[in-house]
Amino acid sequence: MMIRFISYIEGERYSEDDIPSKFKNGGYFKKNKDGTLTSKVCGISILNKNTYIFLPKGFSKNSDSDYKLKVGKRVFKSLMKYKKSVMITEEESDWLGEDTIEIEYIDTIEWILKDYFQNGIYNEQNKKQEMNGKGKINWAKTIKQTLPFINDSKLLYLDVITNKNQTNSNIISIIHNNVVFECAEEFGWLFDINIKLVKMDIPISSDHQITILKSKLREVFSTYEITLLQNMIKYLESKNSQSDGVHFNLLTPYYYYVWEEMLRNAMEHNEKLQNFVPKPYWEINNKKKYSKQIPDILLERNNNLIIMDAKYYSITTNNVQKFPGWESIVKQMYYSMSLSHLYNDIQNIFLMPEMLINENKKYIGKTAVEGKESQFGYVYAYSLDINLVLKSYLREDNLNHILGEIIKNIGLNKT
Repeated sequence: MMIRFISYIEGERYSEDDIPSKFKNGGYFKKNKDGTLTSKVCGISILNKNTYIFLPKGFSKNSDSDYKLKVGKRVFKSLMKYKKSVMITEEESDWLGEDTIEIEYIDTIEWILKDYFQNGIYNEQNKKQEMNGKGKINWAKTIKQTLPFINDSKLLYLDVITNKNQTNSNIISIIHNNVVFECAEEFGWLFDINIKLVKMDIPISSDHQITILKSKLREVFSTYEITLLQNMIKYLESKNSQSDGVHFNLLTPYYYYVWEEMLRNAMEHNEKLQNFVPKPYWEINNKKKYSKQIPDILLERNNNLIIMDAKYYSITTNNVQKFPGWESIVKQMYYSMSLSHLYNDIQNIFLMPEMLINENKKYIGKTAVEGKESQFGYVYAYSLDINLVLKSYLREDNLNHILGEIIKNIGLNKT
Protein backbone atom coordinates (compact mmCIF):
# COMPACT_ATOMS: atom_id res chain seq x y z
CA MET A 1 0.00 0.00 0.00
CA MET A 2 1.46 3.36 -1.06
CA ILE A 3 1.28 5.89 1.76
CA ARG A 4 1.47 9.53 0.71
CA PHE A 5 2.47 11.91 3.47
CA ILE A 6 3.90 15.30 4.37
CA SER A 7 6.68 15.39 6.94
CA TYR A 8 7.99 17.93 9.42
CA ILE A 9 10.97 17.74 11.77
CA GLU A 10 10.75 19.05 15.31
CA GLY A 11 12.86 22.16 15.72
CA GLU A 12 13.03 22.92 11.97
CA ARG A 13 11.53 26.04 10.33
CA TYR A 14 8.83 26.04 7.66
CA SER A 15 6.95 28.58 5.57
CA GLU A 16 3.59 29.49 7.07
CA ASP A 17 1.94 28.79 3.70
CA ASP A 18 2.92 25.10 4.00
CA ILE A 19 1.12 24.55 7.31
CA PRO A 20 -2.60 23.65 7.68
CA SER A 21 -4.47 26.17 9.81
CA LYS A 22 -5.53 23.36 12.17
CA PHE A 23 -1.87 22.81 13.04
CA LYS A 24 -1.10 26.51 13.43
CA ASN A 25 -4.02 26.98 15.80
CA GLY A 26 -3.42 23.71 17.66
CA GLY A 27 -0.02 24.58 19.10
CA TYR A 28 1.94 22.28 16.78
CA PHE A 29 4.15 25.14 15.56
CA LYS A 30 5.77 28.22 17.09
CA LYS A 31 5.84 31.46 15.11
CA ASN A 32 9.24 33.12 14.61
CA LYS A 33 10.07 36.81 14.17
CA ASP A 34 10.88 36.25 10.48
CA GLY A 35 7.36 34.89 9.84
CA THR A 36 8.41 31.24 9.61
CA LEU A 37 7.00 28.53 11.85
CA THR A 38 9.04 26.04 13.89
CA SER A 39 7.66 22.54 14.42
CA LYS A 40 7.35 21.74 18.12
CA VAL A 41 5.64 18.33 18.20
CA CYS A 42 6.48 14.74 17.34
CA GLY A 43 4.13 11.97 16.19
CA ILE A 44 1.44 11.28 13.57
CA SER A 45 -1.62 13.23 12.45
CA ILE A 46 -4.19 12.35 9.80
CA LEU A 47 -6.24 15.39 8.77
CA ASN A 48 -8.87 15.29 6.00
CA LYS A 49 -7.39 11.96 4.85
CA ASN A 50 -3.93 13.55 4.51
CA THR A 51 -1.14 11.97 6.55
CA TYR A 52 1.38 14.16 8.39
CA ILE A 53 4.47 12.71 10.03
CA PHE A 54 6.22 14.80 12.68
CA LEU A 55 9.76 13.46 13.07
CA PRO A 56 12.02 13.96 16.11
CA LYS A 57 14.86 16.41 16.54
CA GLY A 58 18.11 15.38 14.92
CA PHE A 59 16.41 13.93 11.84
CA SER A 60 17.65 15.02 8.42
CA LYS A 61 15.45 16.87 5.92
CA ASN A 62 17.35 15.16 3.11
CA SER A 63 16.22 11.64 4.03
CA ASP A 64 14.27 9.75 1.38
CA SER A 65 10.53 9.17 1.76
CA ASP A 66 10.80 5.46 2.54
CA TYR A 67 13.15 6.11 5.45
CA LYS A 68 10.98 8.95 6.78
CA LEU A 69 7.95 6.67 6.69
CA LYS A 70 9.84 3.83 8.42
CA VAL A 71 11.06 6.10 11.23
CA GLY A 72 7.68 7.86 11.44
CA LYS A 73 5.95 4.53 12.09
CA ARG A 74 8.49 3.73 14.80
CA VAL A 75 7.93 7.13 16.40
CA PHE A 76 4.19 6.35 16.43
CA LYS A 77 4.82 2.94 18.04
CA SER A 78 7.20 4.49 20.57
CA LEU A 79 4.44 6.88 21.67
CA MET A 80 1.92 4.03 21.87
CA LYS A 81 4.29 2.04 24.08
CA TYR A 82 5.39 5.02 26.15
CA LYS A 83 1.90 6.21 27.09
CA LYS A 84 1.01 2.70 28.29
CA SER A 85 4.22 1.88 30.17
CA VAL A 86 4.97 5.03 32.18
CA MET A 87 3.03 7.37 34.42
CA ILE A 88 2.83 10.42 32.20
CA THR A 89 3.16 13.89 33.65
CA GLU A 90 0.20 16.24 34.03
CA GLU A 91 1.46 18.39 31.15
CA GLU A 92 1.72 15.32 28.89
CA SER A 93 -1.79 14.12 29.73
CA ASP A 94 -3.38 16.84 27.57
CA TRP A 95 -1.68 15.19 24.58
CA LEU A 96 -1.27 11.53 25.49
CA GLY A 97 -3.77 10.99 28.32
CA GLU A 98 -6.40 8.27 28.01
CA ASP A 99 -9.16 10.81 28.61
CA THR A 100 -8.45 12.74 25.41
CA ILE A 101 -10.77 12.04 22.48
CA GLU A 102 -7.89 11.41 20.05
CA ILE A 103 -6.16 8.88 22.32
CA GLU A 104 -9.42 7.04 23.04
CA TYR A 105 -10.01 6.80 19.28
CA ILE A 106 -6.50 5.44 18.64
CA ASP A 107 -6.73 2.92 21.48
CA THR A 108 -10.12 1.76 20.16
CA ILE A 109 -8.72 1.19 16.67
CA GLU A 110 -5.74 -0.72 18.07
CA TRP A 111 -8.04 -2.92 20.16
CA ILE A 112 -10.32 -3.69 17.19
CA LEU A 113 -7.41 -4.66 14.93
CA LYS A 114 -5.67 -6.84 17.51
CA ASP A 115 -8.93 -8.48 18.52
CA TYR A 116 -9.65 -9.45 14.91
CA PHE A 117 -6.38 -11.42 14.74
CA GLN A 118 -7.21 -13.20 17.99
CA ASN A 119 -10.92 -13.88 17.51
CA GLY A 120 -11.90 -13.16 13.91
CA ILE A 121 -15.27 -11.68 12.87
CA TYR A 122 -18.04 -11.85 15.45
CA ASN A 123 -20.48 -14.70 15.07
CA GLU A 124 -23.45 -15.23 17.31
CA GLN A 125 -23.57 -18.57 19.11
CA ASN A 126 -27.03 -20.07 19.52
CA LYS A 127 -27.85 -23.30 21.28
CA LYS A 128 -29.92 -25.73 19.23
CA GLN A 129 -31.87 -28.22 21.30
CA GLU A 130 -32.99 -31.52 19.74
CA MET A 131 -33.95 -35.06 20.59
CA ASN A 132 -31.15 -37.61 20.16
CA GLY A 133 -28.96 -35.14 18.34
CA LYS A 134 -25.16 -35.10 17.98
CA GLY A 135 -24.59 -32.44 20.61
CA LYS A 136 -23.90 -32.68 24.33
CA ILE A 137 -26.61 -34.43 26.39
CA ASN A 138 -28.58 -32.05 28.59
CA TRP A 139 -29.22 -34.46 31.48
CA ALA A 140 -31.26 -32.00 33.52
CA LYS A 141 -33.87 -31.57 30.78
CA THR A 142 -33.69 -35.22 29.72
CA ILE A 143 -34.55 -36.41 33.24
CA LYS A 144 -37.28 -33.77 33.59
CA GLN A 145 -38.97 -34.19 30.19
CA THR A 146 -38.51 -37.85 29.13
CA LEU A 147 -39.58 -41.19 30.61
CA PRO A 148 -36.88 -43.79 31.24
CA PHE A 149 -37.14 -47.57 30.91
CA ILE A 150 -36.35 -49.70 33.92
CA ASN A 151 -33.93 -52.53 33.24
CA ASP A 152 -32.56 -54.66 36.13
CA SER A 153 -33.58 -51.94 38.58
CA LYS A 154 -31.64 -49.37 36.57
CA LEU A 155 -33.03 -46.35 34.72
CA LEU A 156 -32.32 -46.40 31.01
CA TYR A 157 -33.00 -43.34 28.84
CA LEU A 158 -33.54 -44.32 25.22
CA ASP A 159 -34.37 -40.74 24.21
CA VAL A 160 -32.12 -37.87 25.33
CA ILE A 161 -32.25 -34.12 24.81
CA THR A 162 -29.03 -32.68 23.34
CA ASN A 163 -27.60 -29.16 22.99
CA LYS A 164 -25.55 -28.05 20.02
CA ASN A 165 -23.93 -24.63 19.49
CA GLN A 166 -24.76 -23.08 16.13
CA THR A 167 -22.92 -20.12 14.61
CA ASN A 168 -25.16 -17.55 12.95
CA SER A 169 -23.86 -14.71 10.81
CA ASN A 170 -26.09 -11.66 11.29
CA ILE A 171 -26.19 -7.86 11.09
CA ILE A 172 -23.71 -7.57 14.01
CA SER A 173 -21.22 -9.68 12.03
CA ILE A 174 -21.58 -7.39 9.00
CA ILE A 175 -21.09 -4.24 11.10
CA HIS A 176 -18.03 -5.81 12.74
CA ASN A 177 -16.61 -6.83 9.35
CA ASN A 178 -16.95 -3.28 8.03
CA VAL A 179 -15.50 -1.69 11.17
CA VAL A 180 -12.42 -3.94 10.97
CA PHE A 181 -12.14 -3.26 7.24
CA GLU A 182 -12.18 0.52 7.77
CA CYS A 183 -9.65 0.40 10.62
CA ALA A 184 -7.29 -1.76 8.57
CA GLU A 185 -7.79 0.22 5.36
CA GLU A 186 -7.04 3.60 6.95
CA PHE A 187 -4.73 2.81 9.85
CA GLY A 188 -3.43 -0.74 9.45
CA TRP A 189 -0.12 0.51 7.98
CA LEU A 190 0.69 2.25 11.27
CA PHE A 191 0.37 -1.01 13.20
CA ASP A 192 1.99 -3.12 10.44
CA ILE A 193 -1.32 -4.93 10.05
CA ASN A 194 -2.60 -6.18 6.70
CA ILE A 195 -6.14 -7.59 6.72
CA LYS A 196 -7.78 -8.97 3.60
CA LEU A 197 -11.47 -8.32 4.08
CA VAL A 198 -14.14 -7.12 1.66
CA LYS A 199 -16.46 -4.35 2.79
CA MET A 200 -20.04 -5.59 2.80
CA ASP A 201 -23.10 -3.62 1.73
CA ILE A 202 -25.28 -2.57 4.61
CA PRO A 203 -28.34 -0.41 3.79
CA ILE A 204 -28.52 1.39 7.13
CA SER A 205 -26.91 4.56 8.43
CA SER A 206 -24.02 4.67 10.90
CA ASP A 207 -26.39 6.04 13.58
CA HIS A 208 -28.77 3.12 13.02
CA GLN A 209 -25.82 0.70 13.31
CA ILE A 210 -24.94 2.24 16.67
CA THR A 211 -28.56 1.79 17.81
CA ILE A 212 -28.43 -1.90 16.81
CA LEU A 213 -25.14 -2.42 18.66
CA LYS A 214 -26.47 -0.73 21.81
CA SER A 215 -29.59 -2.88 21.69
CA LYS A 216 -27.44 -6.02 21.38
CA LEU A 217 -25.25 -4.79 24.24
CA ARG A 218 -28.27 -5.01 26.58
CA GLU A 219 -28.76 -8.67 25.66
CA VAL A 220 -25.25 -10.11 26.12
CA PHE A 221 -23.50 -11.14 29.33
CA SER A 222 -20.13 -12.37 28.09
CA THR A 223 -17.30 -10.00 29.10
CA TYR A 224 -15.71 -10.40 25.68
CA GLU A 225 -18.92 -9.63 23.77
CA ILE A 226 -19.58 -6.59 25.96
CA THR A 227 -16.05 -5.24 25.33
CA LEU A 228 -16.27 -5.90 21.59
CA LEU A 229 -19.64 -4.17 21.22
CA GLN A 230 -18.50 -1.20 23.34
CA ASN A 231 -15.41 -0.70 21.15
CA MET A 232 -17.43 -0.94 17.94
CA ILE A 233 -19.83 1.68 19.32
CA LYS A 234 -16.94 3.95 20.37
CA TYR A 235 -15.37 3.68 16.93
CA LEU A 236 -18.58 4.55 15.07
CA GLU A 237 -19.47 7.37 17.47
CA SER A 238 -15.97 8.87 17.19
CA LYS A 239 -16.11 8.67 13.42
CA ASN A 240 -19.51 10.39 13.37
CA SER A 241 -18.31 13.20 15.65
CA GLN A 242 -15.30 14.19 13.54
CA SER A 243 -16.81 17.26 12.00
CA ASP A 244 -13.50 19.17 11.93
CA GLY A 245 -11.82 16.55 9.76
CA VAL A 246 -9.36 15.22 12.35
CA HIS A 247 -9.37 11.45 12.06
CA PHE A 248 -6.26 10.45 13.93
CA ASN A 249 -3.89 12.35 16.22
CA LEU A 250 -0.98 11.04 18.28
CA LEU A 251 1.33 13.99 18.94
CA THR A 252 3.32 15.44 21.82
CA PRO A 253 5.50 18.51 22.35
CA TYR A 254 7.20 16.53 25.13
CA TYR A 255 9.06 13.91 23.11
CA TYR A 256 12.15 14.63 25.22
CA TYR A 257 10.48 12.55 27.94
CA VAL A 258 10.16 9.69 25.46
CA TRP A 259 13.82 10.11 24.41
CA GLU A 260 14.83 9.85 28.07
CA GLU A 261 12.66 6.76 28.64
CA MET A 262 14.02 5.05 25.52
CA LEU A 263 17.61 5.63 26.65
CA ARG A 264 16.84 4.46 30.19
CA ASN A 265 15.63 1.20 28.68
CA ALA A 266 18.40 0.88 26.09
CA MET A 267 21.19 1.55 28.60
CA GLU A 268 19.51 -0.53 31.33
CA HIS A 269 19.28 2.19 33.97
CA ASN A 270 19.75 0.83 37.50
CA GLU A 271 17.01 2.43 39.59
CA LYS A 272 18.50 1.03 42.81
CA LEU A 273 21.56 3.27 42.44
CA GLN A 274 19.27 6.26 42.98
CA ASN A 275 19.23 5.31 46.68
CA PHE A 276 22.93 6.22 46.96
CA VAL A 277 22.52 9.72 45.51
CA PRO A 278 22.77 12.29 48.37
CA LYS A 279 19.71 14.46 48.92
CA PRO A 280 19.90 18.27 49.10
CA TYR A 281 17.80 19.92 51.81
CA TRP A 282 16.47 23.20 53.16
CA GLU A 283 16.62 23.75 56.92
CA ILE A 284 13.84 26.01 58.17
CA ASN A 285 12.88 26.39 61.83
CA ASN A 286 15.37 23.65 62.71
CA LYS A 287 13.57 21.22 60.41
CA LYS A 288 15.09 19.75 57.26
CA LYS A 289 13.04 19.51 54.09
CA TYR A 290 14.67 17.23 51.52
CA SER A 291 14.53 17.31 47.75
CA LYS A 292 16.13 14.89 45.28
CA GLN A 293 18.94 14.69 42.80
CA ILE A 294 17.56 12.58 39.95
CA PRO A 295 20.10 11.64 37.27
CA ASP A 296 18.47 10.36 34.05
CA ILE A 297 20.51 7.17 33.78
CA LEU A 298 22.79 5.44 36.30
CA LEU A 299 24.68 2.18 35.87
CA GLU A 300 27.78 0.44 37.16
CA ARG A 301 30.65 -1.17 35.29
CA ASN A 302 32.96 -3.07 37.67
CA ASN A 303 33.58 -0.47 40.42
CA ASN A 304 32.99 2.47 38.09
CA LEU A 305 29.86 4.59 37.76
CA ILE A 306 28.39 5.94 34.52
CA ILE A 307 26.04 8.93 34.73
CA MET A 308 24.15 9.75 31.53
CA ASP A 309 21.91 12.68 30.72
CA ALA A 310 19.45 12.33 27.82
CA LYS A 311 19.61 15.67 25.99
CA TYR A 312 16.95 16.14 23.33
CA TYR A 313 18.85 18.68 21.20
CA SER A 314 19.05 19.11 17.44
CA ILE A 315 22.33 18.13 15.80
CA THR A 316 22.12 18.35 12.02
CA THR A 317 25.75 19.07 11.13
CA ASN A 318 29.16 18.49 12.68
CA ASN A 319 28.39 21.44 14.97
CA VAL A 320 25.90 21.28 17.82
CA GLN A 321 23.22 23.87 17.14
CA LYS A 322 22.51 24.32 20.82
CA PHE A 323 25.00 23.22 23.45
CA PRO A 324 23.77 22.03 26.85
CA GLY A 325 23.92 25.10 29.08
CA TRP A 326 25.65 25.88 32.35
CA GLU A 327 22.81 24.45 34.43
CA SER A 328 22.97 21.05 32.69
CA ILE A 329 26.76 20.91 32.89
CA VAL A 330 26.97 21.86 36.58
CA LYS A 331 24.18 19.40 37.44
CA GLN A 332 26.14 16.50 35.90
CA MET A 333 29.34 17.54 37.66
CA TYR A 334 27.51 17.83 40.99
CA TYR A 335 26.12 14.30 40.56
CA SER A 336 29.67 13.09 40.01
CA MET A 337 31.08 14.92 43.04
CA SER A 338 28.23 13.65 45.26
CA LEU A 339 29.09 10.03 44.47
CA SER A 340 32.86 10.22 44.00
CA HIS A 341 33.60 8.64 47.41
CA LEU A 342 31.83 5.42 46.35
CA TYR A 343 33.58 4.68 43.04
CA ASN A 344 37.06 4.40 41.57
CA ASP A 345 36.03 6.31 38.47
CA ILE A 346 32.91 8.15 37.25
CA GLN A 347 32.08 8.94 33.63
CA ASN A 348 29.63 11.72 32.77
CA ILE A 349 27.91 11.58 29.37
CA PHE A 350 25.37 13.62 27.39
CA LEU A 351 23.39 11.56 24.82
CA MET A 352 21.65 13.36 21.95
CA PRO A 353 19.56 12.23 18.94
CA GLU A 354 20.88 12.36 15.39
CA MET A 355 20.24 10.62 12.11
CA LEU A 356 23.52 8.83 11.42
CA ILE A 357 24.55 7.04 8.24
CA ASN A 358 26.78 3.95 8.46
CA GLU A 359 27.44 4.51 12.18
CA ASN A 360 25.43 4.15 15.36
CA LYS A 361 27.10 6.81 17.50
CA LYS A 362 29.21 9.94 17.05
CA TYR A 363 31.57 11.76 19.40
CA ILE A 364 30.63 15.46 19.59
CA GLY A 365 33.01 16.85 22.18
CA LYS A 366 33.50 17.43 25.88
CA THR A 367 32.82 20.23 28.33
CA ALA A 368 34.54 21.30 31.55
CA VAL A 369 35.17 24.27 33.85
CA GLU A 370 38.41 25.92 32.85
CA GLY A 371 41.14 25.43 35.41
CA LYS A 372 38.99 22.92 37.33
CA GLU A 373 39.20 19.96 34.94
CA SER A 374 41.02 17.73 37.42
CA GLN A 375 38.60 18.63 40.22
CA PHE A 376 35.23 18.55 38.43
CA GLY A 377 36.12 16.33 35.48
CA TYR A 378 34.57 16.38 32.00
CA VAL A 379 31.14 15.70 30.58
CA TYR A 380 31.42 13.93 27.23
CA ALA A 381 28.79 14.43 24.52
CA TYR A 382 27.75 11.76 22.01
CA SER A 383 24.93 11.51 19.51
CA LEU A 384 23.10 8.22 18.94
CA ASP A 385 21.30 7.17 15.78
CA ILE A 386 17.58 7.89 16.28
CA ASN A 387 16.43 4.83 14.38
CA LEU A 388 18.74 2.55 16.38
CA VAL A 389 17.34 3.86 19.69
CA LEU A 390 13.75 3.50 18.44
CA LYS A 391 14.34 -0.11 17.36
CA SER A 392 16.01 -0.90 20.69
CA TYR A 393 13.04 0.51 22.62
CA LEU A 394 10.39 -1.28 20.57
CA ARG A 395 12.21 -4.63 20.54
CA GLU A 396 13.31 -4.27 24.16
CA ASP A 397 16.95 -4.80 23.19
CA ASN A 398 19.74 -3.14 25.15
CA LEU A 399 22.55 -1.09 23.64
CA ASN A 400 25.28 -2.34 25.96
CA HIS A 401 27.66 -2.85 23.03
CA ILE A 402 27.26 0.81 22.05
CA LEU A 403 27.88 1.92 25.63
CA GLY A 404 31.01 -0.22 25.72
CA GLU A 405 32.28 1.51 22.60
CA ILE A 406 31.52 4.94 24.10
CA ILE A 407 33.40 4.13 27.33
CA LYS A 408 36.36 2.92 25.29
CA ASN A 409 36.21 6.04 23.16
CA ILE A 410 36.11 8.29 26.24
CA GLY A 411 39.43 6.82 27.30
CA LEU A 412 40.89 8.01 23.99
CA ASN A 413 39.39 11.50 24.37
CA LYS A 414 40.53 12.15 27.94
CA THR A 415 43.76 13.74 26.78
